[in-house]
Amino acid sequence: MWATFGQDGVVRALEQSLRDGSLAHAYLVVGPARVGKGTLARDLAQAVNCLNPDSAPCLECAQCARIAAGRHADVVTLAVEEAEGHKELRLDQVREALRMASLLPYEGRWRVFIIDGAEELNDESANALLKSLEEPPPRVLWLLLTGDEDRVHATVRSRCQRIVFRPLSAEQIALCLREHHAAPPEQALLLGRLARGALGWALHALRDVTVLEARTRTLDRLAGMTSATLEERFAYASELAGLIPRERTALRESLDLWACWWRDILLLLTGVPQAVWNQDRLEELRERAPAFRPAEAAVVVQLILQARQHLDMNVNPRLALEHLMLRVPQSTAAAPAAPSR
Repeated sequence: MWATFGQDGVVRALEQSLRDGSLAHAYLVVGPARVGKGTLARDLAQAVNCLNPDSAPCLECAQCARIAAGRHADVVTLAVEEAEGHKELRLDQVREALRMASLLPYEGRWRVFIIDGAEELNDESANALLKSLEEPPPRVLWLLLTGDEDRVHATVRSRCQRIVFRPLSAEQIALCLREHHAAPPEQALLLGRLARGALGWALHALRDVTVLEARTRTLDRLAGMTSATLEERFAYASELAGLIPRERTALRESLDLWACWWRDILLLLTGVPQAVWNQDRLEELRERAPAFRPAEAAVVVQLILQARQHLDMNVNPRLALEHLMLRVPQSTAAAPAAPSR
């Protein structure tokens, strides 16, 4: 049974490849963060090593169980490392994987290598990987996961079969939470809307109540920037910049939240309230929206996305965030009271 949810076409194609023995030696799995790429990688690793091939992955045999627990010697994940503000997959990580790929599987039938963040392969790492992709050893499967396909080396991309994951609808996520994780209907619907297509985020928020609490605190701070003084804005920019390098993901998530908040303002100003993501803050958004023009909201969304891109390019984070704070429009209206939680 595949744990991958909402990507039925992908699963059917892979099941057919497993049945007729036409599985590719390397796949590039493309999609936004937490949409299920890692789940698919685990599913495939289980499927090729499952002791019950007629129902692979069965999730019950010793091979499936060890892979699910992360204790299988033949399933290796190469994770991105961060040092001095730069993220990369190091050459020695790839070389060790290639050394293992040259050996016969130790406890399963296939060796599976999962590169989570394939866009972070540096030139040396990508070149080293190419030989295995061009002349694949038998019983070796490479799974390259990326949220930014354009940054993956073109030579690496060309040697992989491409799989695209689309964001799930709010309804699909809510259905999964209700039927497979016993979430109450109201909570499932809210998380489905807030997840922005990322089932992994919704599952994390369902299991950990602090996720929504942290989101509330962050949104309160970000929304307040429209009425903050320049000094307060710069202080917050400095605070956010301080998240780098150790908490770069938290900074990205804060900027994504802010972009979504301004997107919701724009949707309300243009008469599309049903498309608002932050439905739990709809009344607050309705109160704030009239203080801005649609063009202002649209520009701020672009500025936030631009700042996020600059941070990914290792631009000085404090300067990038201060520039953003300077461009955010000032609201002359009184801020609404924070919604009751």
